[in-house]
Amino acid sequence: MEREKDLINRLKKGDKRAFEKIYGLYASEILIFVGRHLDCEEDVEEVVQDVFVALWNARNNIRAEFSLRSLLYRSARNRIINCYRSRISVECCLDELREGDLSSIHSTETDIEYNEFRRHVISAVLALPLTQRKIVILSRYRGLSHRQIVEQTGFSLQTVKNNLSQALKKLREVLDVRSFSVVLLILTANQVHF
Repeated sequence: MEREKDLINRLKKGDKRAFEKIYGLYASEILIFVGRHLDCEEDVEEVVQDVFVALWNARNNIRAEFSLRSLLYRSARNRIINCYRSRISVECCLDELREGDLSSIHSTETDIEYNEFRRHVISAVLALPLTQRKIVILSRYRGLSHRQIVEQTGFSLQTVKNNLSQALKKLREVLDVRSFSVVLLILTANQVHF
């Protein structure tokens, strides 16, 4: 306990070595805990990263009598719950998107080609990891800014930027690069509301 108090006091002073020591002591333990509850490796790694980023950002508010282990576990548990909530939200949104997409098929050849291409885009979005999928939907379908996505999801701004960038890169790879600008137009022009 004395060792933890010392680490907390050093952490509060911005001591990066103390932070690294805390990370070394608890990261693998938290990773195992989160991994038992989430099945996507990217989500697990992101949650663990967010737990420790939050610890660093809130270091001035930590009291020396706190248990670092329980603080980190509580933070991880809250983020796991948020992940489950966002999965439910994203899955509901995607169900509506699929239903809306299928109901909009018209008989003309152009409409059929457009709808087939749109289904291809939706499939590519569905294949993204959960966090990337959610951010793409919020950014491209709902037209939210990075800041609005941060407020709605609780993700860090850097997490939003990184995941959106990675998602768009994956979509470029999966979809024809020449038609990627058309994809972005489809995503933003339709403004599917969930």
